[in-house]
Order: sequence, then structure tokens, then C-alpha cells
Amino acid sequence: MPLYPMAKPPEMKAFGAQARKLDYDLIKDDVVHFENVSVKKPNEQYNKDPVEFIFNSTSSIQQLENASIQVEYISLANLLTLKSDTTVNALVKVDSIEETKLVKDGKFLLREMTVFDKDGNSTTLTLWETNAERIPKIGELIELLGVKVKEMGTHKVLSATKNTEVSFNFKGVNAIAKKLRAFSGDVKSVFEPPVEANLEELLNFEGPSSKVFAVKATLASTATKTVSYLGCGKCNRKKLARGAICSYCGQDHGATELYRLGLCFEDESEDGFWITAFEGIASKLLSVPAETFTQWPQEMRTEKLNSLLYLQYVATVKMFEQDGEWQSRLLKLETLQA
Repeated sequence: MPLYPMAKPPEMKAFGAQARKLDYDLIKDDVVHFENVSVKKPNEQYNKDPVEFIFNSTSSIQQLENASIQVEYISLANLLTLKSDTTVNALVKVDSIEETKLVKDGKFLLREMTVFDKDGNSTTLTLWETNAERIPKIGELIELLGVKVKEMGTHKVLSATKNTEVSFNFKGVNAIAKKLRAFSGDVKSVFEPPVEANLEELLNFEGPSSKVFAVKATLASTATKTVSYLGCGKCNRKKLARGAICSYCGQDHGATELYRLGLCFEDESEDGFWITAFEGIASKLLSVPAETFTQWPQEMRTEKLNSLLYLQYVATVKMFEQDGEWQSRLLKLETLQA
């Protein structure tokens, strides 16, 4: 049984000598063994935890030496079997950053990303508010204690709450963490397979709910003049210039070039479907980050972009409704021929 099976450690109340021991002798992250402790359901008006532990005069608390906390992490392959709002622990790596939304006054609303576990199973993770302020790096390890399982159409995804403990760049001593930090390989999906479609079906898609499609198409052309933008080093939103104050964050967090590459696909049904590839996908497609690509001479950039043309790709595209209109987002792009 994991030590922290809930969103956060349950509240503990101690009195007298036991209270003094908890107050003076123990510090954060100490591992202890306790006996003769009462377990009760707390008053939900004051305590939202599932249980409450009460220490009394007969309780004993023993500090354990050389102990390590062992946390059981969910396999993302099992998400489809879990009910919505189930609380789990997860250890995942970041595959790509999909979307960042902001609200007024520069406060973060959410950051959505694709993550995968030690076996390569993947899903979507949504971080909210303060947990969304930090921009994770691709390949970064994140520990999530008390993250919620949510439904997204026919998919099951992870969503952090205010009670979720999120540890970025996790360096735990757990054996599973060591294995996860070392592994690499193809990412498998725990989602139901995308629906095969052609470009005309994407252009005519009208819901009623968001849907993910897999489309085989040929890359006919790319944008050549504007392939990137100057983004804030914290929120990725567009900046007017290096050194300028970000209009969303209200501060200067630095700036970096990020891809916003227009791709035009064609197949037998349609000959002009444009979609945008952002940093995660475009950097894999071009094998270099935007900061490097934009420093190349124009002739070298054009040659690299032309090398992508007239090849067949499988594009995984999500169709979703935003502000009353159906939008498309490129989730993944794979080459079918060299």
C-alpha cells in the first residue's frame, strides 16, 4: 500500500507529549511508524481529507532510520479502466506541450501536455493555475501525487487539482524512477485509436464533440517567410521584442524563438489543408529547435523545408470547438516514406 494513497497526507491531530514530539522532534519528509492511533471520518466542513488520524496518550510514534518513501504509480495503460475523478499517483515524462491558456492579469488558467510513463503509454496531462506557471522541458520527469483521472470524450486523461503535489524535474530514489529516467523509446497511446479520415472530412467536421483523426496526406508546401515567433520564456506568448515586458506575465522572463510553421497538406479529397506545427512537432520535423533554425542562412532554411515536401505523412489531428468555431490542432506527425 502506498504511503500517500490520497491527494495529500491525511490530517493528524496529537495532544500532550505526542504533540510535543510531532512539533519538535520530527521534520518534513521524516518516515515514522505509529500505533494505537484512532481513525475517524472528519467533518467535511473543515477537512476534505477522506480520513483523520487522532493521536492520544496511548499512541506511540517511532522515527524510522534509513527509510525511504515508496509510492505506487499508476500505469497509464490502466486509465481506461478507472472511473472519472479517481485519484492516483503518476510518474511521467513530458513528450510535448500542446496548449497554454491564460486569463486576465497574467494569471495562468491551464497548461496541457502529452506525457508518457515508463512503459511508453501516453495520455494528456492538464496543470492548472500555480502548477501551470512553470514550463516543463521536453523529456522532463514529473511526479504527480493525488492527480485526478478525467474523461475527455472517449479518452481518459490526468488533471491536477489544488491538492495535487506536483514535483518537476523529479529525482526520487524510487527504483521505478531510476528506470523511468533511463528509458527511451516509442510512445504508445492509451487512447482509443484515432479515426481514419481524409482531409475533406476534417474540413467538413461539425462535431458534436471534439474528435481525433488520423489522416494520410502529402505535404505540398510550407510557409517559408514566417516560420517562428519570439515567445516569452515563461508563458510562450508572443513578445514584441527581447527585453520587453510580457503583456500576459507582466514581467520580462526572457525570450526565445519558437516554431509556428504552417504546413499545407493534400490528398485525393482535398488539395489545400493548412495546419500549424508548433515547437514540439516542428523541432522534431526539422531536427533543430527554432532558435537554431532561424540563425541559418535563408538558402539553407529553404533547402531544409523543401526536403520535407512531397513525402507522405500520417497526421494526428484533433478537431475541437473554440469560440463557436471548429478548430484543428496537430498532435503528431509521422513520415511514411524517406
